[in-house]
Amino acid sequence: MNFFKHGWLSARGTLDRAACVFAVGTLAVALIGDAEEPSPRALEYHVKAGFLYTFAKYVEWPTEAFASPTNAIVIGVLGEDPFNKILDATVDGKAIDGRPIRILRFQQVDKIETCQVLFISVSERDRLADILTRLRGRSILTVSELNGFLQHGGHIHFVTEDSRVKFDIDLNATRRAGLKLDANLLRVARHVVRHGSETRPE
Repeated sequence: MNFFKHGWLSARGTLDRAACVFAVGTLAVALIGDAEEPSPRALEYHVKAGFLYTFAKYVEWPTEAFASPTNAIVIGVLGEDPFNKILDATVDGKAIDGRPIRILRFQQVDKIETCQVLFISVSERDRLADILTRLRGRSILTVSELNGFLQHGGHIHFVTEDSRVKFDIDLNATRRAGLKLDANLLRVARHVVRHGSETRPE
C-alpha cells in the first residue's frame, strides 16, 4: 500500500518521515491475509494512530505524571473510538524509554485516572469545553480532529490539507500543562501557536 499515492502522508522533515514509515509498516502488518483495498477512512486513522505514537515519543512529562519509573505510557481515547483496533496494533509490543504503552478507552472524562496522551473523539463535540476545563492542570497531551480544538484550549489539532494528515500545536497550552515538546516535533507541525501568535515552521 502506497500512502503517498493516496495522499494521506506529508513528507516534511525527518520526524514526519519516521511517523510515515511507522504508519506504513503498521498498515502492512494489519493487512496481512486481507486482500481487500483499505478504505480511505481506515488509511486516515492508520496515519493518525502512527502520529499519536510519535507524539508520545517526542513529549517529556513531569515526573509526577507517572506513579513509578516503570509505569506504562497510556494513550487514551475519550468517546466513540474511530480507530477500532488500529491504535492497539500500532503500539503492540512497542515501548518508549523503557515504558510499555497501553491503550485505554474512556466514556467520561471523570473516569480518567492515568493518561499521558488523550485523543478526544468528535463524539465529544458538545462537551469539549467542559472536558478541557476538567483536564486543566493535568499533564495530559490532548489531541483531536474537532474544529476549533486549539481555541478551546486543546494541545494538538489534526487537520487534513491537500488530502494529507497534518497537525497544529498550541505551545502555550502544552507549557501550561507542564509538557515539554521536542523541537523536532514543532518543526514538522503545520502551525505552532506561540504567545498568542501563529507561526508556520520552516
